[in-house]
Amino acid sequence: MLERLSGFAQVAARRTDIIIALFMIMAVVMLVVPLPTALIDVLIAINIAFSLLILVVAFYLTNPVELSALPPLILLSTLFRLALAISTTRLILVQGNAGHIVKAFGEFVIAGEVVIGLVIFLIITTAQFVVITKGSERVAEVAARFSLDAMPGKQMSIDNDLRSGDIDAQEARRRRADLQRESQLFGAMDGAMKFVKGDAIAGLVILAVNLLGGLLIGMLERGLSLAEAAHLYTLLSVGDGLIAQLPALLISVAAGVVVTRVRNEAATTSLGGEIFQQLGASRSALLLTAAVTLALAAVPGFPSLVFLVLAAILGACGYAAGRRARAVAPSVPAAAVEVEDPALVDVEEPAAAEDLQGRLRLRLAGGLDAAMDRAALRQRLEAARFSVQEQLGLALPRCGLVRDPAAVDAYGFELDEVPLDGRAWPSGVLLVRGDAERLALFEIPAEAAGEAGTFWVAAEHGSLLDAAELAHWSLPDWLAEGLRRLYQEQAAEFLGLQETQALVAAMEQDYGELVREALRCVPLPRLAETLRLLVAEGVSLRNLRGVLEGVVKSGAGTETPLLVERLRRTQARQISHRHADPERLISALVLAPALEERLLAAVRRGPGEQIPSELADVLVEALASCCREANRPPLLVVHPGLRPAVRRLARQRLRGLRAVLSFAEIADDYRLHAARVVAGGELQEPRRARALAGASPV
Repeated sequence: MLERLSGFAQVAARRTDIIIALFMIMAVVMLVVPLPTALIDVLIAINIAFSLLILVVAFYLTNPVELSALPPLILLSTLFRLALAISTTRLILVQGNAGHIVKAFGEFVIAGEVVIGLVIFLIITTAQFVVITKGSERVAEVAARFSLDAMPGKQMSIDNDLRSGDIDAQEARRRRADLQRESQLFGAMDGAMKFVKGDAIAGLVILAVNLLGGLLIGMLERGLSLAEAAHLYTLLSVGDGLIAQLPALLISVAAGVVVTRVRNEAATTSLGGEIFQQLGASRSALLLTAAVTLALAAVPGFPSLVFLVLAAILGACGYAAGRRARAVAPSVPAAAVEVEDPALVDVEEPAAAEDLQGRLRLRLAGGLDAAMDRAALRQRLEAARFSVQEQLGLALPRCGLVRDPAAVDAYGFELDEVPLDGRAWPSGVLLVRGDAERLALFEIPAEAAGEAGTFWVAAEHGSLLDAAELAHWSLPDWLAEGLRRLYQEQAAEFLGLQETQALVAAMEQDYGELVREALRCVPLPRLAETLRLLVAEGVSLRNLRGVLEGVVKSGAGTETPLLVERLRRTQARQISHRHADPERLISALVLAPALEERLLAAVRRGPGEQIPSELADVLVEALASCCREANRPPLLVVHPGLRPAVRRLARQRLRGLRAVLSFAEIADDYRLHAARVVAGGELQEPRRARALAGASPV
C-alpha cells in the first residue's frame, strides 16, 4: 500500500499540470453534481489541511517572493470552498445531513447550542472581513503602488552595481528577476484580496440561505415543527458555515503575513525567528515588562501565580539578552568603523576586498587621510559623478577609496588597476594657479608645484588668496575636479554591451517599435560601439530617442564611423547648447580656407582619411599656439569632411582642445563666432580672415 502511494506521489510530482487541471474539473463538477456524504467529508478535510499548509508555509518564508504562487492559490482555494459550500448546502437541504465533519462542528464544537454557534460564526466572519481582510487588502494596495513606483530606481541600482563591479551578470539577472516577481506578486495580491473579501460575504449569504431554506423545507416538506426544524437546520448551517470560514480565515491570515512581511535581502530566518529575535533584542524592554507584570500579580482578584510565572519568564529573557549584548560588545567598535566609512579602507585589511573589486579607484596616501575631512571628500566625489551622469545620460560607477599606507603624500586614480592620473600633494597646502608676481604683491609665501603657473600655498593663507582673486583648490576640491574630468574622458569605458542593453530595455518600455526597428538596422554589439564613440566625445545620451531615430534613418548599410558623424548631426541642438554661452553664441577656432582646402584634399587622397604628417605638424603647431594663449581650452569648428581626421589627430597629439565640431553640428538657432583663424603660417588668407568677424590670425 505504501509503495503504491509513493508511486502515485512521484507521478503527481512530475505531472503537476494534470493535478491542477483535475482540481479545476472537480470544482466545476461539485457545483452541479450531488456528492455522497463520505466524499464530502474527504473534501472538507482536504480543504482544512490545504489552508493550514498555506498558513504554515507563509510563516516559514524568509522572503515574500518565495511564495509568488499565493495569488492563484487564493483564487483556487476560494473556488474550491465555494463549490464545497454549494455541495454541503445541497446535502443539508435535500437530506438533512452533510457528513460527519459538519455534524461534529454543529454538535461538538459549539456544544449543540444554536446561539453559541451563531455568535462564534459572526465573530470569525467579522474578524476576517473587517479586520484581517480589509487590513491586508489595504497593505497589498499600498505595497503594489510603492513596488511599481520604486521599480525604476531599483533597476538603476542593479545596473550601477553591475557597472561598478559589485555584482556579476548572473547576480544582476537574478536580482532583476526577483524585482519583477516582487512587483507582480504585490500587484496580484492587490486583486487576490478581493477574492478573500468576497468569500467572507458569500459565507454570510450561504448561512442565511441554509437557515431560511432549511426552515421552509423542514416544516413544509418533512412535517417538522418550527422548533425541530430550527434546531436541526440551524446546527447544520452553523456547522457548515464554520467549516467554510475557518479555512478562509487561515488563508486570510496567510495572505496578511505575506503582504505585511518586510523584505530583507539578508534575511535567513522565518517570521517566527524574526519576531522572537527582535522582541528579545532589548534587555531594557524585557525587564520593564517583567516589572509591570510582577506588579499586576499584586492586584487583588488577579491570578497571582499566572503573572508571577510570566514575570519570571520575561525576567529570564531579559537577563539572557543582556548576556548576549555583553558577549557581542567587544566586536562593536571595529564594525562601527566599517559602517561609518565603508569605502575608505586600508589595502592591508581583508575588508578592503569589496572596494578593490570596483573598476574605478582613488588611491590615497595614509598621510593625506589624516589631514582630510572624509565626509567632505565623499560628498564632492559623489557630486562630481552625479554631475557627469546628468550631463551624459549614462550611469557611472562609484569611485572606490583605498588608503595606501606605503604611499607618501600622493594620490592616484586607477581604472581597471591601470593608473590614469595622480600627483604628489603635501599635507596642509592649497594648489594655486596664477603668477608669482601677484603672489608676491599680496605677500603670500608660495612654493613651485612643478607645473608652470602652479604653486603650493599653506592652507591658512586661503583668505589672502581670495583677496588676490587667485584660483586655488583644496585637496577634496581638486580630487573632485579630477574625477569629473576623468569621468568625461573615460566615459566610453563605462558603456559596454550590458549597459547598452539596459539603456535599450529602458527605452523599449515607451518606444518599443522604435527600439525594435533600430536593432533591425544596427545589431546590439554595433549599436554599443556607436554609442561608445558618441560618448567618448561628450555627446549626451539623454536624447537617446533622437539617437535611435537617427540609427533607423542612417544605420542600415552604413559604416560605423560614418554613422557616428550622421548621428552627431542629429544631436546638433544638444551639442550647440553644451558649447554656447547664454546668448547662444559659440566662440571657436576655425581653419583658414587655404589650410582647410589642403587638408580636405590630402584627407580625400590619403589612405584611411589620415592627415599627412607634414600638414599634421603645421596644424598641431598652430593649434598648440592657440591653446597656450587661451584662458580656457578652446573649441575648434571645421569642415564636416575634416572633423573625424582632425579629432583623431587632436586626441593623439594635442590635449588642450575642448572639442572638435563640424559646421554641420551648429544648430540653426545658434551663432558661431570665429574667435581666431588657424592659418598655419604662410597659409593665412586675409580675405577669409576679414570675413570672419572678430577673428585674428594665428
